[in-house]
Amino acid sequence: MRFSVKAFAVVLGATLLLSSNVPVTFAEVETAEAIVSETGEAEVVAPECPNPNADGSCPNPDAEVSEESVSEESVSEESMSEGDSPKKETATEELTEKEPEDPSCPSRPHIIRCAAAYLDKNKNDKLEREELQTAIDALPWLSRGVLKILGSVDKIMQKCDADGDDAIGMHDDMEKTKEQCLASCFKRKAFKSAFFSDCDL
Repeated sequence: MRFSVKAFAVVLGATLLLSSNVPVTFAEVETAEAIVSETGEAEVVAPECPNPNADGSCPNPDAEVSEESVSEESVSEESMSEGDSPKKETATEELTEKEPEDPSCPSRPHIIRCAAAYLDKNKNDKLEREELQTAIDALPWLSRGVLKILGSVDKIMQKCDADGDDAIGMHDDMEKTKEQCLASCFKRKAFKSAFFSDCDL
């Protein structure tokens, strides 16, 4: 019986030491034998820690590897999210680009921008009666046929000057009179052809 307990102790000690990744020496096996010889009972002796912590505990190498893996995954996710940002910004910029104007039917905002650039001489965001009259007087004789389409200066002011101050506001008046002032594609095309045919604003 003594022999079997001793053999058990030797096997148990060697197994524990091997599973703990600590090099096994004959001295450690003999120590395990000595413990069994003196007490008659098998006692488990904890392996020594090669690099103990400050509080005496033994660090778990598996935990360190796990923490490193989590850290690498976090860095990878951050890199991917940062890499996606330019694509989103690019897509947003593409959506906000100005749509090309149809030459056969220029939009009212396009006509307003062009009128502000070509006809609003004092840059007050208003097309005043005098400015409109000056623009019409500067037209070649043949081009004045546009008045048959748009009407006289008085007629234009009546349709486009909502507040009656003898000045067509580029923003407020044109918004309020959108149902009657340059409301059709035909009139907008005629107005552009007469006063600023090359405008691409």
